[in-house]
Amino acid sequence: MLLPLAADRKRKTDKFMLDARRVTSTSWLRRTGALCGALAGTLGLLVLAGWVFHSELLIQIAPHLAPMQRNTAISLVLSGTALLAVLMGRSRLVLICCGIVGAVAGLSLLEYLLGMNLGIDELLGAGYINTQVSDAGRMSPTAAVCFLVLATVLALGQSVPLNRRSPLLGIGGLVVAGIGAACWISVFSGSSDAFAWGHVTRMAVHTAVGLFLLGSGVTALAWDLSESVVGASIWVPVGCTLFVAAARLGIWRALSFRNHIKVDLFSRLTLLSVLLSAVLLGVIVHLALKAYSQREVLRRVNRRLEQEIAERRLAEEAAQAANRAKSVFLANMSHEIRTPMTGVLGMIDLVRLSALPAEEKEYLELARSSADSLLSLLNDILDLSKIEAGRLDLAPMAFSIRRSVAEAVRMFEVTTHKKGLELIAQVDSNVPDMLVGDPLRLRQVLVNLVGNAVKFTERGSVSVRVGLETKSSSEVIVCVQVTDTGVGIAAEKQQMIFDPFRQADGSTARRHGGTGLGLTISARLVELMGGHIRVESELGKGSAFCFTIRLVPASVEARVQLAHDLRAAPLGAGAAHSRKRSLRILVAEDNPVSQKLVGELLKKEGHDVALVGNGGEAVAAVQANPFDLVLMDVQMPAMDGYEATAAIRRAENVRRTPIVAMTAHSMKGDEEKCIEAGMDDYLSKPIDFANLRAILERWAPSESFPERPARLDAVR
Repeated sequence: MLLPLAADRKRKTDKFMLDARRVTSTSWLRRTGALCGALAGTLGLLVLAGWVFHSELLIQIAPHLAPMQRNTAISLVLSGTALLAVLMGRSRLVLICCGIVGAVAGLSLLEYLLGMNLGIDELLGAGYINTQVSDAGRMSPTAAVCFLVLATVLALGQSVPLNRRSPLLGIGGLVVAGIGAACWISVFSGSSDAFAWGHVTRMAVHTAVGLFLLGSGVTALAWDLSESVVGASIWVPVGCTLFVAAARLGIWRALSFRNHIKVDLFSRLTLLSVLLSAVLLGVIVHLALKAYSQREVLRRVNRRLEQEIAERRLAEEAAQAANRAKSVFLANMSHEIRTPMTGVLGMIDLVRLSALPAEEKEYLELARSSADSLLSLLNDILDLSKIEAGRLDLAPMAFSIRRSVAEAVRMFEVTTHKKGLELIAQVDSNVPDMLVGDPLRLRQVLVNLVGNAVKFTERGSVSVRVGLETKSSSEVIVCVQVTDTGVGIAAEKQQMIFDPFRQADGSTARRHGGTGLGLTISARLVELMGGHIRVESELGKGSAFCFTIRLVPASVEARVQLAHDLRAAPLGAGAAHSRKRSLRILVAEDNPVSQKLVGELLKKEGHDVALVGNGGEAVAAVQANPFDLVLMDVQMPAMDGYEATAAIRRAENVRRTPIVAMTAHSMKGDEEKCIEAGMDDYLSKPIDFANLRAILERWAPSESFPERPARLDAVR
């Protein structure tokens, strides 16, 4: 669930950041467009007011300058209104204003082109200022062209696709802004309308300013509509080139007219240089914008990477927290289940030791078998959970692979004999015997595979063969094959059997029970040991499971020590009871059933036992009386086993009392944690008689209480 949640959170964060960037980056553009439209409209209204109140200052600024006609003023007002309507999303108002402006501007141009008077010049009143005017009330043709361009781009901007809207508005706005800038610059430089010819009406200076404002506002709107700077680069260089070309062409035309410069070769070269400079500027703008776009892309990529790193860090922390919670849950479940299982198994074994009729002993054997099955299921579930949580590590040590295989196979001798099966175990002669690996996990895999083979085979044989795959001075890869003549597995189900809780026969009418965890755990353990597992099977003919593991050749010292240990404890021999003296043992256990069980077991072995219910009582008991051994539970009320061990160690002077952890905590690191806390050994629940006797044998003191021996750990 963590990855989908993290991905959903990332999408929401990206959307929020994108919206925030759009608001911060485009709000000033929209405000600029609105301001330009409002100023242009206000300028037109002031001129209309000037015509109403006969204010020549508002109409023509200065007596020698051309006036702004009423139709020009109303076009400014309507164009500014259309620009504001675009920003407000009022499409109908935009089309109405643009239609009126386009009609007025188009008819004015027709009057110039056809040399006729259509009567639209004085619709709003007769003109009484005729400075630089061809006909009374007639609009400047340059202004008419600009209004026609503005009306066209604003109207088309409501219908064309979004990816074409921005270039249309941008180029049109920059052209109009360039013409407006050229006109008012030429007027202030002492010339007339930069684009006028003959005796046509000149453009008023405040008309030029209004057109510049409208062009700038439309350009700001185009930039705002651009989805990104990269998209804007399509029209910005072109628009800048046209803006500069229009402005410089107008200024060149005005200066040539003022200085009466003839249009000769030099003049044409000057005009060409003006146009080339505009193109060069466009190229420079394009390159600069491209560089800026690349920086923006890199900045966005960096922001995205930072967000992804932050999201992944959060997801990793969440996953780690989930793993920690899962580990705590598994540890608690292990403790809570193993503790009552200790009582169940132990009490059954205690009753079995007493004199009972044969029928009752049979009942107890069945109860013990069921309890063992339950414990096996518990161990399988915990093992699988530890593997999936990454909390199961291998414990490499020197071992005899032939002995390990023999011990695993020996467990099934009775079962195969009852079923009339032949059980074969073979280790090839070229396989080195002394190797370094995890014999416990190897035995677990073998027991799972051989157990399945025996369970699903009714006649024939079950064989185990260990062969050598590769060998070098630093690594030995062995191949283990478990073959049976059982029912076999269908081809379509051969991969499914390695999934948790899946079986080849999952129906309710299946003959053989099981949880389907054995093969899953075996496959995971084989992967941990650096190998792989596969199966070959045919229905009705049997199956062959083959797996490889990576081992390391044992050193000379490890082989010598291992050979000595094997001679001391031959295969199938029970624990040697060389020390028969009674021990003084303190049992610190808060569970009454476990107290009773361990106490009875130790008393039957002839030992003197004292029972306490928490760590504080254990510390007081050790300080009051000397004990040969302390069996310390870890999880207890008031004071746990770790604190009690630390308190006992602090109070010791010369003699060190052996303390053995007796706990249901069996997760990864629990044994190491007990040793680091000052304990000497570790005994996991449920308590096994043989393991308990081995602990007592290991730590039983001599009569003179010599210094405690070191733990007899296997060579690692």
